[in-house]
Amino acid sequence: MAASGSDAFAVLASKIWQISTGLKRVSGNGAPSVVEIANLDFEPLVLMISCNGSFSYYDGGQGNGNKSAQISGRMYFIKGENTGSLSATVNTGRDGTTKIDVDPTISWYPNGFKISVRTWPSYTDVYASIANWYAIGI
Repeated sequence: MAASGSDAFAVLASKIWQISTGLKRVSGNGAPSVVEIANLDFEPLVLMISCNGSFSYYDGGQGNGNKSAQISGRMYFIKGENTGSLSATVNTGRDGTTKIDVDPTISWYPNGFKISVRTWPSYTDVYASIANWYAIGI
C-alpha cells in the first residue's frame, strides 16, 4: 500500500507499521528481580528494562538517623555489551553520602535470556524489581 503526501498522519503511521523489517519482539511486565525467558521463535539481540530499587536502614538508636533511598529508570542492552546500571546518591542518614545502585546480570540464550537485578548497598530492607521488559531480535 503506497503512501502519499496527502495522507493523514494516522494513515501514514498505519502504512509505516505494515513495513516488514524482519525484527520480532516480545515484552512483559510486573516481574520480580529475575526474569527468565526461553523458547522464543527468534534470537533476542536488544533488551530494554524498566526497573526499581530501594533500601532502608535503621540506625539502631545510634542517633544518626535512618536512611532510605529509591531509584527507578531504564536500562538498554545489546547482546555482547552487558553493561549498565542505575545509580543515585543519598545525602542523609547514618553515614552522610551513600550511593544506591541497581545492577543487572544478563545471560543471553539462542532463543531467550535471563536478567536479574540487585540493589546495593545491603542495608536492612533492600528491594529491586523489573517493572517492564522488552526484547527485540531476528
